[in-house]
Amino acid sequence: MRQEQYTDVEQSGKKRLYRKYRAVLIGIAAGFLLLAAASLLYQRATLFHYGNYADKTVITMKSGNVKLRELSYYFMIEEESVNESALAYNPDNPKEYWGLYIENTFVNKEAKKTALNYFLRDRIYAKRAKAKGMKLTNSEKEEITLQAKEMHEGLTDKQKALDITERDLKKALTENKLANNWVISLAKKKGLTMSEEVLNAYYGINSRYFKELKKRQKVHYNKQILDKISLGSLTIN
Repeated sequence: MRQEQYTDVEQSGKKRLYRKYRAVLIGIAAGFLLLAAASLLYQRATLFHYGNYADKTVITMKSGNVKLRELSYYFMIEEESVNESALAYNPDNPKEYWGLYIENTFVNKEAKKTALNYFLRDRIYAKRAKAKGMKLTNSEKEEITLQAKEMHEGLTDKQKALDITERDLKKALTENKLANNWVISLAKKKGLTMSEEVLNAYYGINSRYFKELKKRQKVHYNKQILDKISLGSLTIN
């Protein structure tokens, strides 16, 4: 009789312990769900939307501040250029190439650095060209206007998300043309061969000429915004 009573007590204790253990498990699971929901809400609240920052200053330099939208053309062109190698490397997953670590840096970081330097090259050279009285011809202006219009009409949905306007494209193309004309004028004075290789060596983004002018500009980057931007999936993939 006593043995049966002990058994009943024992079973009753096990049931209470099981209910307590189950309650703890449910509490832990609920906690994880709340944390996951909070994390998702935080991510959505802090998600970086490029277009929302288009008019924020991302570069300060002696010749003036630079808004993010002024860099959009250069990010877009650099992505298209590098992505040719990415597709050749892995056509099924081009993003793999963008994440490679080559020569002490990641491909996506080097691409962003290149895009920024090409922008600075065009901005600095174009301003020097204007200061020397250089202007575009009417035919050059017409060509740029048409090119900007065609580019804007052909933007993909991802490219449109940058909030890039036809005016932005026209400005970038104008500065690029003026910068190229400036380089050609300098090369002619030096009697240099008009080949891409020679012009890049003397006036490209890795040249001493460019680096010295860039240094004089005292360029400062707004890393709070620029660090949020990663090339390889901004307008492609």
